[in-house]
Amino acid sequence: MLAIALAVAAVASVRMFSERIELAFDQDATKLTGGDVVLVADRPIADRFAEAARLQGLTVSQILSFPSMALVGEEAKLVSLKAVDAAYPLRGVLRTATQRGGADALAEGLPADNEVWADEALLAAFSINVGQRIQLGEAEFLVSRLVTQEPDRPMAFANFAPRVLLSQAGLARSQLLQPGSRVTYKLLVVTERKDLDAVKRFEAWASEALEKGQRLDTVKNGRPEIRSTLERAEQFLSLAALLGTLVASVGVALVSHHFARQKIPEIALLKSLGFTPRQLLHLWGAGLLLVALVGGVLGALLGYAAHHGLVYLLASFVGAELPPAGLESIYIALLMGLVLTLGFAGVPLLGVLQVTPVFVLRQDAQPAKRFVLSAVVGVSAMFALCLSVCFVGLVVHQGGFAGF
Repeated sequence: MLAIALAVAAVASVRMFSERIELAFDQDATKLTGGDVVLVADRPIADRFAEAARLQGLTVSQILSFPSMALVGEEAKLVSLKAVDAAYPLRGVLRTATQRGGADALAEGLPADNEVWADEALLAAFSINVGQRIQLGEAEFLVSRLVTQEPDRPMAFANFAPRVLLSQAGLARSQLLQPGSRVTYKLLVVTERKDLDAVKRFEAWASEALEKGQRLDTVKNGRPEIRSTLERAEQFLSLAALLGTLVASVGVALVSHHFARQKIPEIALLKSLGFTPRQLLHLWGAGLLLVALVGGVLGALLGYAAHHGLVYLLASFVGAELPPAGLESIYIALLMGLVLTLGFAGVPLLGVLQVTPVFVLRQDAQPAKRFVLSAVVGVSAMFALCLSVCFVGLVVHQGGFAGF
């Protein structure tokens, strides 16, 4: 029972911790991409995509960005322009400051048509301050605020240039959009009611309706460098859980063989008193299930407490509040405990049931030992369970539980 509790606790704790990390990553990934689903295109996006999203009850925002030149007097610098609409930002936060080196705060609204918000790097490049003007295309704009934090800014070469944020009406004033401009258009789509099914329906529809030069960015393919790091950490923790499970499996197998040998005289006596093999099988089967249940519940409680310990120990590294885990990990750990019990303890106990009543008189009439068969059955059962768990995780989460 203690060995089963150890195995269940190891798997439950790691799976619950990994699930919470996965959920936290999915939440943060939407802030990094700017939306639950982002349609990226190299030409204006047709209105039918925004209309389809709104029909699903989703909120949309359209932005566009491209490199251009900013002028202050006779001096010109390369900048990265980003024109947004009134709904921006949908995910994440936009923080600004009123002066260089000053405290920042959440941005209220967006730049006016004759204003821009810029990176501090732009002011340093031109040696200007907030309140001065820069020229973009055919219009001059007042630099009214500094952008200190901006969601959905990708790590691309063109984005190392200072960012300039303006409204789409301000972009129209500048007349910078001309044939041949290398513009990236984005349609940000989010659910405000946490209706993930609506997001999936839109994603499925948009995937079929994509045109040339368009792609869909989601939390699955957004920021792969962060996801790969978390997956490697999850694989390491899963390996630790696997080692604990193997140790527990050996413990169950050894204890089961020892227990079975001790029960040979009792089984022979019960058979001599008239107990049938079916009655004994029911009796021992009920005992195995009781052991698996009690050990599994104890292991689930230990695993729940252990995963909170992992969260506490790694809180400084995670740097964010983790969402609560579901009950799926508990169910899988309990099922694993049951399979572990039946797989490693079933064969030796079933072998003992074959003892004959004559053992009461002849102590050498023992059933054959089945160490190898017990190990093969137990390992096969665990392997089948792992394959089924991986398959269910792949179907339900579409790759979200890599590493188990």
